[in-house]
Amino acid sequence: MRDTIITHQMASFASEVDVEHVSLMYFLSDFAGGFWLNLISKPCLLWARIGGLLLISINSSTIFSILSIYFERRKAFAAVLITALFITMRSGYIIDYYSFPAFLLCLQLWLLNQIIQHSRDQAKMKLFSFLLGLLTVPIILSRISLILLFLVPIALFVYYNFSNRDLSRAIQISKIASIGFASSAILFGIFYWYLGILSSIRIIFHTIGGSALGQTESHNMVNLIELYLRCYGEVVIGSIVLFGGFFVLMKFINSLKISEDYEQLIPILITIFVLFLIQICSIYIPELAHSLAYPLLSVSIGLVVIFVRIFFIFNREANFKLALLLISGTITMLINPIGSNTGIFKSSYGMWLILPLSLLCLDKAWDRLDCISCNFRLSFLKTALTVMLIFALFFQFSNTNPYVIGLSPPFLREVPSVHHGDQVLHSC
Repeated sequence: MRDTIITHQMASFASEVDVEHVSLMYFLSDFAGGFWLNLISKPCLLWARIGGLLLISINSSTIFSILSIYFERRKAFAAVLITALFITMRSGYIIDYYSFPAFLLCLQLWLLNQIIQHSRDQAKMKLFSFLLGLLTVPIILSRISLILLFLVPIALFVYYNFSNRDLSRAIQISKIASIGFASSAILFGIFYWYLGILSSIRIIFHTIGGSALGQTESHNMVNLIELYLRCYGEVVIGSIVLFGGFFVLMKFINSLKISEDYEQLIPILITIFVLFLIQICSIYIPELAHSLAYPLLSVSIGLVVIFVRIFFIFNREANFKLALLLISGTITMLINPIGSNTGIFKSSYGMWLILPLSLLCLDKAWDRLDCISCNFRLSFLKTALTVMLIFALFFQFSNTNPYVIGLSPPFLREVPSVHHGDQVLHSC
């Protein structure tokens, strides 16, 4: 898979782009990846991985700058750092058509937060609204399925109306963002024309139509919908089991009547014991750790939705600004895997904001959850982040995937360039 991605990236950055060797469904992501690879004279997998790590760092910094406004900086930093390790624990992060859109989405969420923060400053609000619309086009061009991003403003309008708030400001923001969107569409239209691929844009509609009509095998729309429904069914079951198990465990710990200091250790010891069993079993079933990491990431989708729902139910006087971010972050997470034939695993690329935000919000509302918390003395945030950190470190170090640990697999040691016949990748 990686050899195809990087070949497309080099082809996308060629002086003459050949539509036979690129994918217009995510051309802008490949162009960004190709640009990064060509910054050095001999592109290699290590350099591609450095690009991925750079995106991780920027995403983390961007999300921290958002969360530190609403929460204690120490808690926000811990939440962002650990969730970054958690959601990238099985990803061979390079600049590709999932990581690059995730980077742009983080920037867009930052712009949305700036609009929320400066809603009374007309000049700043208009500037950030224009930039928000401007950024929407490259997000869609980085992966066409992200056109579903328009569900975010629709959901926000519904929430505005549901909250009996004045829609005039939201309408004003939408109008200015539309101007930014139109300006961006013209600019990228010129860019695509310059590269000679604007006339081939119909291929995108042909591909989408073929998928909808079942003319493609791997991305047949009907098969994908069935796959997503099956995955979400598994997520619902897994989330209920994990969330229910958490409260059963907390109730059991409370019944032991031990000191609070030792209470904090019990969930950690149980987690370590479970991972120890997984490691032992992996001796006989080598793929066990690999196969368990994906369901764990997927089930976290259901947990996020549960956390968000609890926050809205038990924190009725919720911060309106946080509510807007929660809605935007949740939809971003849910639409991210659309079009992928790997199920809903790719939702992890859309969790940069919503996972730490939902944890911090539930922690903020924890003291109010008397009907379900049963007066637990355990800190929800400390327990959740510690367990996530242990899982993340375990799966990071148990990772045998060569792309993730930075080793060049055989098929990536020499990928021919499509424009000069040189070696594009070398083992660094």
